[in-house]
Amino acid sequence: MWSKRIKILILAVVIGVVMCPKLGLAASASKGNRQYVHTESFIEDHSMTGLFSQCTEYFSVGTWNINKAEFNMVYNVTQLRDEKISDFTISLNGEPFYSRRLTDKAGETKTLKIKLPVRLIKKGINELKIESYIRTSESLPCVDDVSKANWMNISKDSAISILYTPDVNIKSVADLYHHITSIYGMENGKSALIVPDNVSDTDMTIAANILTGISKNSSVDYQNLMLLRESDVFKGNNLSDFDYGIYVGELASLPAVVFDGLSEEAKKEAKNGAVLSIVSLEHMNLLVLTGTNQELLLKGGTMFGNDDYMKQMTGRIHVVTEDENPQMEKREQLEYSNLTEEGAYVKGAFRQTVSFQEASYGNKTLSPSSAIYLKVRYSQNLDFERSLLTVYINDVPIGSHKLSKEKANGDEIELYIPSDLKVSGNFTVKMAFDLELEDVWCTLRQGETPWAYVSPESMIKIVLAEDVPLLFEHYPAPFIKNKSLNDVFVALPENPSFADLTVLRGVCLTLGRFVEDNTGSIMVTQGAKMQDCRGKNTIVIGSFANNLIVRESNKNLYFKFNEAGTSLLTNEKKQITKEAGSTMGTIQLVDSPFGEENRGMMFITGATEQGMLSAAKYLSDTEKLWKVTGDGCVVEEGKIYAYQFKDNRKSQITTTKELLKREDVLRFLIVSISIAGVLVVGLVLIIVKYVRGGKNTRKNFGKKGGKPE
Repeated sequence: MWSKRIKILILAVVIGVVMCPKLGLAASASKGNRQYVHTESFIEDHSMTGLFSQCTEYFSVGTWNINKAEFNMVYNVTQLRDEKISDFTISLNGEPFYSRRLTDKAGETKTLKIKLPVRLIKKGINELKIESYIRTSESLPCVDDVSKANWMNISKDSAISILYTPDVNIKSVADLYHHITSIYGMENGKSALIVPDNVSDTDMTIAANILTGISKNSSVDYQNLMLLRESDVFKGNNLSDFDYGIYVGELASLPAVVFDGLSEEAKKEAKNGAVLSIVSLEHMNLLVLTGTNQELLLKGGTMFGNDDYMKQMTGRIHVVTEDENPQMEKREQLEYSNLTEEGAYVKGAFRQTVSFQEASYGNKTLSPSSAIYLKVRYSQNLDFERSLLTVYINDVPIGSHKLSKEKANGDEIELYIPSDLKVSGNFTVKMAFDLELEDVWCTLRQGETPWAYVSPESMIKIVLAEDVPLLFEHYPAPFIKNKSLNDVFVALPENPSFADLTVLRGVCLTLGRFVEDNTGSIMVTQGAKMQDCRGKNTIVIGSFANNLIVRESNKNLYFKFNEAGTSLLTNEKKQITKEAGSTMGTIQLVDSPFGEENRGMMFITGATEQGMLSAAKYLSDTEKLWKVTGDGCVVEEGKIYAYQFKDNRKSQITTTKELLKREDVLRFLIVSISIAGVLVVGLVLIIVKYVRGGKNTRKNFGKKGGKPE
């Protein structure tokens, strides 16, 4: 009998093993194991050409116990490669760990799964580098050194996946804050911001500050932070959906489950002011901001925008006091800054590039008087008839410089920003060295390859145009100024719905990606009136029926509603049927109705909440913002249509003024005016001479040999 049972048990195990699918890096469904998969795709496609080439990508790792890591490399390679000697090597954080011959079927896209050595992965930012050596077939040993046929493309669909168990050790406010903003918390939707059902304007304002602050400090997937009412979490079975949460509310309005979780010390401090405290529930760890003093509660909300400050809270409670200052020191934009602190070195024949990230304000554009000053050195074994340095801003070339043997040990280049290049916010400066060699017949080894070096003395002069047009191309201006919230006022309906809170959440999270400090201001009001918007940059959220300001501003909108507010109307830019207008959402950026300069109002609305939500999604993700242009947009069946209604002449005048600040333009104007002045003076003298000459001729006419009287 026992023998029979054992046989049945063994058979069941075997069947289970056979029938279960291969898990690979799939996360465990068992909550006991708590295993998750973090995946980061490549930021861009990489085209690797030439004999020697390389590309680099980066990925982030949290405070995890890593069980397994894998790199899914999606690539294709030239049909002409010589598979006997062509190969590539992958390095992780500077250490090579994988090499492979390129024996794949040529030209076809292939996915290669490669195990990453866990021992090489570190907490924080990790570097993954791919280096290739590609020879073409049926050629002389070195005949393809200058060929463009030896290429390998790495797709941006390539991704790094890490199977991990998160560290859930929470002993302090700092620990809980770290987990709320962690990759695990954000990526898996395990973090939530919770407000009372009867939420006050103060609660909503605090929530807006927390949303922008956490978004600023999150490394990935900031969009997944939820904004919920307490009944959505505590009165249902949703507690198990989240591991971490932030609850905002006055002490008297706390739900019993939260109030009972506070320590006696936390309750005492909350009665006298405001406190941040950990409350551990069955399935969730809550960071509760509560108290009785509204000013201190608002100060507690701004703390979430200061990452370093929050990480200093080593106790289970933090008392918010009147004398503490959680505001960050505001960094001013420097006119001159170094492109690189330590210099940049590239080596290898043909095109080699190096890029630098530059920070600037989103509400201002680079003026044509901005310039780049480069000090470079390069090897002397180049073919100087063909070797160049080209400089790009955001992949747009702004100028080239021919390299010369005489200046190889110290060359200087000065390039101005073209007036037709519109750059606002952070941007990329890329330098591409075309290092061509004479008689490059054999480059089988990289030992004697050419090189170039960008000196730390290289600088960029950033001159910013103060005024930018009120257009979505410059969003988040005017709501962000100099990387701070700029007197933002959010007008919600009297009783905001879940859809309204969803839009508020998305807008605040996106704004947070563009701020660098917590010194700005944002205020949220429910049931706001038009006069509340005076002196503010206003964001109006809500359908026509639910928001009073939408109804009062209808005459000023580019896309207006019909009298009943049930449909958008046709205008000079787009014809709209009644049926289509009833389902559309719209985003519009208009001037302040009070005639205030550099103030604006943005409307996120629609005849229905569903229409409003369809439009709001384009402002809820930075990767979709590029689709929002002009100053009036409508979204129909998921597709956005953008139009510009404002005149651009003011910005053209500003560009002309900025051009006059350039030294080269001023020199040219001075020389031109001087030449023109000399020409005018010369012309006047010639005219005077001939006029006088004519008078003398007439005066002497008839005296000698002239006509007798």
